[in-house]
Amino acid sequence: MKFRVLFLFFSVLSTFALKAQHYLKAHQNTSFIKPDTTFYLSEPETSTKNTKTTFLNSRTYNLSYHGNNLVNPGINAGISFVFRERIKIKSGTKKNGEKVDRSKKKQLIANADIGFFWQPESHIGAFNYYEIRLRTIKLKNNSYSIIGLGPGIYRSYYPETFEVEDNGNIDRVPLGGRFYFAPVISIGTGKFKNHGIFHSLSFITNLMFLFDYNSGIVPLLNLEIAFGFDFKKQKIHNE
Repeated sequence: MKFRVLFLFFSVLSTFALKAQHYLKAHQNTSFIKPDTTFYLSEPETSTKNTKTTFLNSRTYNLSYHGNNLVNPGINAGISFVFRERIKIKSGTKKNGEKVDRSKKKQLIANADIGFFWQPESHIGAFNYYEIRLRTIKLKNNSYSIIGLGPGIYRSYYPETFEVEDNGNIDRVPLGGRFYFAPVISIGTGKFKNHGIFHSLSFITNLMFLFDYNSGIVPLLNLEIAFGFDFKKQKIHNE
């Protein structure tokens, strides 16, 4: 008896879910959205007037100035892949009666970066890290915010490194240095551009933690000025 009741319950629930899904698809492109109405759509294509293009499954390439501790110069190159995307449609009205678009798009991005920086009279640091980033886009003006987290590795190179052998001789060590486990936290902001393959401009601050550095953990503060490129020339919404 219990199994029959459960079976009937799940049958009714699945039927309701299918009808709701068909209803959303049938009304996806309607234009009579009331102010302060909020709902979500997965993998949107033309859900609103301001969202004519989806970034789902798109790739962008980044080239950045990477300033370690804000002053030590470096270069960073990376690739980003959008694997999940949702739109939150929301509108309102100001006191003067003017309509306001508060719609937002949220994306989950797989991001990979590789680069290096130079600390004068000390060493060169090379790094490679991978992040999952959450990007929130304001559809009104194409601006966005970013927050990310992921694992990484860091390799230090010291130009003047020597070792003493068992016989007492002192030899120079080529490419002296070592590897560190270096997870990264990133926070930033930016804006999309519609200028050919030039896709976006971002300002990102990331904090890299070097583990097992003299038996401790050392944080490295980095500032990135990132230029994004989309060679498919995919446009953002224009209206």
